[in-house]
Amino acid sequence: MMSDQAHVLFLDVSLKHDRLMISLSEQNSPFYQSEEIVYPCDQIQQLCRNLSALLNQAFGSPAGSFGRMQEFQKTGQLLYDLLLSSHVKTRLRQADRQHLIIQVDEALVFIPWEWLYDGRDFLCLKFCVGRRVMTTRRVETVASRTLGRPCTMLILADPSGDLPAARQEALRIRDRMDSDRRRVAVSIKLREISLDYVRRYLRDYDCVHFAGHTEYVEGNSSLSGWRLADGIFSVQDIAHMRGGAPFPFLLFLNSCQSARTALPPVMEDYEEHCFGILHAFLESGVKQAVGTLWRIPDAPAQAFAVEFYDLIGRGVSIGEALRSARLKMIREFGWESMIWAAYVLYGDPNVALFSDGGLGKKKGMHPRVLRKWRPENLRRFAMGCLVLGLFAAGIFSYQHRTVRPSRLSFSGLTIAAADRQGAEDAVLPPSDESFRETRDRHQRIIRERLFAFPPAKSSRQEKEIGEILKGYQKAEQAAQVSGNRRFAAEALMGQAEIYRMMERDAAALNAYAGAMEQLSRLESLNAADRYQLAQVYAQLAGLYAVSRQDFVTAEQLLNRIGPCLSGITEPSEDSARLVLRNVEYAVSKISQGPYLNSHLAHRAREVLEEVREPARSGAQ
Repeated sequence: MMSDQAHVLFLDVSLKHDRLMISLSEQNSPFYQSEEIVYPCDQIQQLCRNLSALLNQAFGSPAGSFGRMQEFQKTGQLLYDLLLSSHVKTRLRQADRQHLIIQVDEALVFIPWEWLYDGRDFLCLKFCVGRRVMTTRRVETVASRTLGRPCTMLILADPSGDLPAARQEALRIRDRMDSDRRRVAVSIKLREISLDYVRRYLRDYDCVHFAGHTEYVEGNSSLSGWRLADGIFSVQDIAHMRGGAPFPFLLFLNSCQSARTALPPVMEDYEEHCFGILHAFLESGVKQAVGTLWRIPDAPAQAFAVEFYDLIGRGVSIGEALRSARLKMIREFGWESMIWAAYVLYGDPNVALFSDGGLGKKKGMHPRVLRKWRPENLRRFAMGCLVLGLFAAGIFSYQHRTVRPSRLSFSGLTIAAADRQGAEDAVLPPSDESFRETRDRHQRIIRERLFAFPPAKSSRQEKEIGEILKGYQKAEQAAQVSGNRRFAAEALMGQAEIYRMMERDAAALNAYAGAMEQLSRLESLNAADRYQLAQVYAQLAGLYAVSRQDFVTAEQLLNRIGPCLSGITEPSEDSARLVLRNVEYAVSKISQGPYLNSHLAHRAREVLEEVREPARSGAQ
């Protein structure tokens, strides 16, 4: 995470009775000038209502869009004239493009500060703008989240099952952010998203993206929130979760347009509606919150989000990514679409999630840099890449002159990019038995390769394992589309095994939790399902105890193992031994972890003894 405040402007606006206190300063300035101007409250509110009416006219009829855009600019300029002093206007007009943080009084949050127009540009297009809110209310101190590596991300899309475009948006964001798994571990949840799921897992991630409907309850903002499959995840729910584990660092709320509502696209108090939900997250510890001021049509909502995350992945600051996405919306959908104006950031626009150059990119390799290269430099660069490529190909050919990876198997663990289709074919077998056989053989090879020369792993081994991980993810996606929960659970367990061997406990925990959910939702469990579920319970117990120090959940998971196995009428020797090894793993994790809980360790050993008997019965 990076936040260099050297080139950041701070616009402070506070309300004192009927007057505004305004100042514009830089972070490193020891003094700044504060000015006092009259606040024409009624006039400002009327101008904001005029903007809302112009937006609804633009969405209702494309005719006359040019004239409405001119009216929008004039209204923005009137707000600019009334809300800022002459000194502040001059400094803003002369300032080079940089980051601008608007620190605004809570009573002034309804004003669209990003739309102030100086005669040439809107503030949100000239600057990378973020908001901070000043309040006189007592704000509780909550735990702050520290970004880890890999950065964990949760994408929630189409929770009520009526937004296919939101699902497509989620998959496109996943494909972009998941390109470098050493930096980002992405989890995705599509359709049938319940209140319990959000309450359980929201705080497990560094970044959360929500693409779905939002509900605003007039007269009671505490009931407003996300529309999920079984209810509203409301402001009240967020407040109840406050004070425990840290909330995500970054939240992106992409509110999609609902075909079932009779409300106008833009309500008069759109700013307050957006701030109401985001404010609940901000008070709970979210540091960066991006939201929409009204419901966005599917195509531009998807395009904006994908462009935003593409730039975030390149190491660009959040504010710059937001500004660049606005400009792209203007190029693709036109000024009159007003999509560029729909997004607002509460937080520091100068923060970059990947300050070391982004996902899979070298430092500073932003697309604009490449445009500055001269043709002769590009030719030299291309020739150098060609020579290095030929050299690397020669070495690879020499090392693997006797090895040819099979197109339809995992033998040798050599799945190159050219054989990606073969990898996908191999993880989509015709039966459960062949899938398990392939996965077990695959995991044995992974163990051999990973631990052959501990602890170092070559880049080639990591690449091969990454290709297999992609294969499992493709299998999971295909299984979920076809509704085959058993295959989906198998693919998730395969992912979890790889994550665990790579010591990525957070990603492993998420994968095992997904497998548990898939198995738990089966209509009936056969013996193989019960053995699988018992293994998942054991792995999750160890991970919850060590990675999250959540001993209560770990004990609950341990207590499920016995009842799960008791329903097996025909025990299997191999499966029982596999469960036993997983429970032994959980016991070792719990007993040797940095946060030892003696009661839990004792309970884990009791469960281990309970599992030994079915294992012996299976052997007999």
